[in-house]
Amino acid sequence: MPRLMRLSVLVWVLLSCPLRAAPIAVDPALIQGELANGLRYAILPTPGKKGDLELRLNVAAGSLHEAEWQRGLAHAVEHMAFKGSRLFPGSQLPGSGGLQVLEELGLSIGAHANAVTSYDCTRYKFSLTNASAVKTKLALQVLADWSSGLTMAPDAFEGERGVILEEWRMRRGLSYRLGLVQDAMRYAGSLYSHREVIGMEDVLRNAPVEQARAFYDAWYRPERMTVVVVGDVKVAEVKAMIDNAFGGIKSRAPLPALPPSTFSPRPALQVERYVDPENHRRKVVISWQRTLDASPDEGASVWRDWLEGHALRLLVRRLERVAQQPAAPIRAPRMVPGSVLIAPGRVEYQLSFEPVGSDAVPALQTVLTEIERLSVHGSFREELVTVIDEEVNNALAVERQQQDPATVADRLTESLHYRLPWLSPRQWRELHQQWAPKAAVEHVRAVWQSMDDLPMQVLQIARPDDPALDENDVAKIRASLKAKPPSPGELPARMPAISLPRPPMGNAVPIPRSGLPGFGQWRLSNGMKIQVLARPGFKGRAQLRATAAGGLTDESAIDRHMGNLSILLAERGGYAGMDSSLLNSWSRERQLDLSPFILSMQHGLSGSAPVARLGDLFALLSVKLRPPAIQQTMLDKIRQEWPARQRVEDAELAFTRFIYKNGLQSGDVGSEPTLDELQAMTVPKLLGRHRQLFGSRKDWMITVVGNVDPLSVVRLAETWLAGLEEEGSAPVLSASRGLKPKTGSGRHVLAAGIEDKGVLNLQYIAPAVWSPTDAIAADWIGQLVRERVQQRLRREESAVYAVGATPLLLRHPEEAFMLWIRFSANPRRLDELASMTGEAVLALARTGPSRLELDHIKGQWLDARRRALDDAASWAQALSQSTGLDADPVNFERGLELAERLSAEHIKHLLAQWLSTAPRLFMMQPAALQ
Repeated sequence: MPRLMRLSVLVWVLLSCPLRAAPIAVDPALIQGELANGLRYAILPTPGKKGDLELRLNVAAGSLHEAEWQRGLAHAVEHMAFKGSRLFPGSQLPGSGGLQVLEELGLSIGAHANAVTSYDCTRYKFSLTNASAVKTKLALQVLADWSSGLTMAPDAFEGERGVILEEWRMRRGLSYRLGLVQDAMRYAGSLYSHREVIGMEDVLRNAPVEQARAFYDAWYRPERMTVVVVGDVKVAEVKAMIDNAFGGIKSRAPLPALPPSTFSPRPALQVERYVDPENHRRKVVISWQRTLDASPDEGASVWRDWLEGHALRLLVRRLERVAQQPAAPIRAPRMVPGSVLIAPGRVEYQLSFEPVGSDAVPALQTVLTEIERLSVHGSFREELVTVIDEEVNNALAVERQQQDPATVADRLTESLHYRLPWLSPRQWRELHQQWAPKAAVEHVRAVWQSMDDLPMQVLQIARPDDPALDENDVAKIRASLKAKPPSPGELPARMPAISLPRPPMGNAVPIPRSGLPGFGQWRLSNGMKIQVLARPGFKGRAQLRATAAGGLTDESAIDRHMGNLSILLAERGGYAGMDSSLLNSWSRERQLDLSPFILSMQHGLSGSAPVARLGDLFALLSVKLRPPAIQQTMLDKIRQEWPARQRVEDAELAFTRFIYKNGLQSGDVGSEPTLDELQAMTVPKLLGRHRQLFGSRKDWMITVVGNVDPLSVVRLAETWLAGLEEEGSAPVLSASRGLKPKTGSGRHVLAAGIEDKGVLNLQYIAPAVWSPTDAIAADWIGQLVRERVQQRLRREESAVYAVGATPLLLRHPEEAFMLWIRFSANPRRLDELASMTGEAVLALARTGPSRLELDHIKGQWLDARRRALDDAASWAQALSQSTGLDADPVNFERGLELAERLSAEHIKHLLAQWLSTAPRLFMMQPAALQ
């Protein structure tokens, strides 16, 4: 038998034989069924708050199913669902998006009622709170009517054309262009490459409504639909509701031929280069694709994916170890741990890394060497055991925390659509434990040998003057490695286990507090404080925010911009003698997230962890509060790359900086240092600034929120934080700290960007007096303005897709109200749309809202606040902010009571007071129009 054939057989046996005949058991709590008309349903009861319910309608109809003359109409049909159906016609209720029934359900479009179109499906989502049987039945009736009874009124369809085109315009930018390039490589040789979801401009402008109706009638049919219900559910009752709502739906047209999902054979190697005038980052992306040997929900497929995930993690761990070396040619290796399903029956593996310097060849040589090393020799046994043990522990952590119903519903819908296995957290943990002893070093080698047989695609994202990678470069590297394979490596090549250094033990003393159930505060022996909000209803990860006073507006001329740069260099260099790559790898393996930040008046660290991993998160926080390794070589690299970074910038980021500069008296908050300022910064100065921010102990407040045990959290604080020594004086706080907007009107235009896209920002400023009640009123006014402007510009003019309105009731350095209104639009119409926006705002300021408008906004706000009161992340943000402002933490919960007291007269008074002056205008137009 030839060697290649022997290897192929070995790979097949190693990857598939342990579970070829073993089916994967589905979560026994999942109830699945099918109606007589072919519609499928899935009901999953989950523990959580009473009345919380997630509904999904998945229709197997997307852009792939469009005829050439229908390109973009799958997405247009999704839009038309919110314009009215047979049983639920459209209305003019402000803010309802045209459907009064959504208001009755307590849903606002975007936050609680949404839809998304993809290549092969369209999904409609409802998130209900306090879902009574009546409310649940009504929501299912709406989804059923959307699935078969859309009216698609010609005038509504005509009005939505411009909105969809503006949605396309809004998404255009650097990230969009990078995504298009990656999708072009990913889907080359398939129909996917010719079916971008947004469609064709000519079709969107000119296709008659009859074509949208024809698509809807042909593809929205019961046998292509799945209804998913997750949360606090009575199974028998909901089954009857689904049957009643969807059972009578029938197909309305013959089923067209299904589109091909096949991919043409690919060359063994493909190399592409992408350069963008707004991009200064360098990156290389390597990808492989294969066709699945079995259905993804079969045991053999799950076993292989499990093995592949560990083999990929091993590669990243090795590359992270390489990246720690002083002269390493790579930085930030990343890889999705396992395959990603990109089409039915087809998966992709993707690895990315940043080359150090302009030449990507040394970085690519390093990466391909490690891949070949694993392909030839496999891994060390200790490496594999460590990676598997980490995943078992992660599975245990996931099993112990309460799952968010919305996340569960999205994942379940995805799994059912693509026939992925659906297991409970307990089943996943048991599977990890069952398979762990079966995994061997030979499996790692087999995975990488199988990858070696797949076509490889390489995408270089580069700067214009960087040397181009080509196929010859990659082919030469691979050929040389085949001719002379690398050695197995030695002990230093493996990622060592790390143990974070503990400080001396300290203690915690309670601080008397009252008024907030589940809340407590303690003072640690080094002066730090910790506050914990523990409630069993919090779902998902535990949240942590460590904050202290002192931010960007406190920086003097001496240390201007040094806060951000010291944080950046500390994250790249590491802390407490521990390399950043080791810390990052350790954190990812434990599913920890903890990032430092500096804002206008506050700095600190923010993150989260599975509840069972909270101890690891405290250990990581302890390390990141200690002296960092700010390295001269990294500072030199930043200085070297700074001129290119200043020449090339994402247009919308540049526009945000432009607004800060011209709209705030502290305009350098959003700016970056000049090259001269950067040259004046030294390692000792940056280290001193970092210790000033993170070395002082007495001003710190640690906030922990989640379904946690408060006393256990306090013990963690005593173990990891209370013994930290004082290492720096607290930042000097400026008397003029905080955001101070510039008063008066004006017109400021920035020429930036290569897309045919304009962005408009209107800034309203007025004196104000801060109070908890008026802070809520400011939120309402922002929503009222957004709805009025959106009514004018989207529903009447079809000139925008979405309007953002951000109100701020400022307290420092002076009390003031500030409102930013922002949207993207045709750059040639910005002045016209600015005038329309100003007219809409002025009309609202003069007459106030109608009772209907105010009731709608109040209902939305109350619903959002009730949801926030059940959300750990929202509480962590609120508690940490109230500490920094010396506000009562009870105010966040009292918001419901305060909102009920707000009168229409007071809102009308504030509107007249805050929005009667002309705004300051900021416009971004493409340079080509200047």
